[in-house]
Amino acid sequence: MPVENPLRKFKNLFPLVRLPPVYTPPPVPAEPARTPILFIFPRKKQHITSLDVECVKYQAFLAFSNYNHVTQECHEPEMSPSGQLPFLVTSDGRLLTGRQIVEEVKATVGDLESRLTNAEKQDVKAFTFLAEAKLDFALLFSMWYDRHIRDEFTFPMYESLYPWPLNKVISRTIRAQKTDWMLSRRAVLKKDEILDDARKALTALSTQLGTQLYFFGSKASFLDAVVFAYLHIILSLLVTPSGEVALRQAVLKHENLVQSGRTSPYFFNAGLFNTGEALAQLGTYYAAALQDSNLPYDVLFGPAYKGIPLVSSLAVALFREYGIDAPYSFNRKEKKDHGEGGSIVGSPLRGKVVVIDDVITAGTAIRESFTIIKGEGANLSGVLIALDRQEKGTGTDLSAIQQVEKEYGVPVVSIVSLAQVVEYLEEVGGQEQAIQDIRVYRQQWGI
Repeated sequence: MPVENPLRKFKNLFPLVRLPPVYTPPPVPAEPARTPILFIFPRKKQHITSLDVECVKYQAFLAFSNYNHVTQECHEPEMSPSGQLPFLVTSDGRLLTGRQIVEEVKATVGDLESRLTNAEKQDVKAFTFLAEAKLDFALLFSMWYDRHIRDEFTFPMYESLYPWPLNKVISRTIRAQKTDWMLSRRAVLKKDEILDDARKALTALSTQLGTQLYFFGSKASFLDAVVFAYLHIILSLLVTPSGEVALRQAVLKHENLVQSGRTSPYFFNAGLFNTGEALAQLGTYYAAALQDSNLPYDVLFGPAYKGIPLVSSLAVALFREYGIDAPYSFNRKEKKDHGEGGSIVGSPLRGKVVVIDDVITAGTAIRESFTIIKGEGANLSGVLIALDRQEKGTGTDLSAIQQVEKEYGVPVVSIVSLAQVVEYLEEVGGQEQAIQDIRVYRQQWGI
């Protein structure tokens, strides 16, 4: 006879009774899809974009593609599968880098370049390679070999991320790595050769862009994101109190490239005032604005080249409309050593001088004019332009005009503002898309 298990006998004394539930909780909703996260090198205070050109490149590409994501700062490249920033964490948890990010965006929201022909796609690849090869090398050289940039920006940027003395070690280690990379591609690092390659690349890009908003067609491509990244970093970061950096100056010479490293939906082209009637009318507007402004002047100065017809038409209009015989002059790009000689044509610069220009985008022409005026023993008393773009300058919340006013302590007067141009477009009608594009742009860059 089998012996009954005492534990089972004990359990039988207390049978399990199932009672109906007194409360049934509602079903737990499915976890919402996570927003993709783009991990980027830290950005400058109050800036949207990273301080690293590769990160800005992918930030721009995702923005152009309307890919829904958020960004998160990260200064540890080892967190990335490739050991380099940026990297993307998708909604399903995948970690992607480089071209993997591009393919993910294509699969999710579509291909930016699907509308292009095969030939145009090949051109996009060729120009992208050109920009990444030449501009990247020149940018690295400027950041790590230009003593002013290196000491005033590059080293402090990296050293701010780590505690002392680790910050000193890491910044010098990174410099050694960048140097080894450059020397692996060039046996000798010659500044003139590197900058000349960058200038040629910029000229090729400028020629390809022409008067278009984007390099190929009516929408951005990956090339637009790449060029935006390099121009933005070069223009916003390569700035020192010691003077202009050669690479930055090379970019600023190409007015049709994305001004101030951003994609603007409009471009002011004073070259279209190309008939006698149009120029005469423009001169009348300049004269009226100058009279209303009460800017003090002894001489009017038009910086070469666009300023030459502007200041000439203004001087004629002042005499015709107001009976004022105003002295005016302009400069040559290169000095003559024969004839009248020198670089100034027209009235000698003396006393108070008002500079006449079409628009202030980066302020380069004004800075050059200031140097010329001071060199002649005169003083800048004001600036008169045709259009106030009313947008933030590079690396600041001030507009380019406000920067000039603050830097030189003189007023800047414009004939019209962008707001007035938009108001006029609304009145005439038929420009709804252009108006919308300007408004979207101004939400980010307007003042």
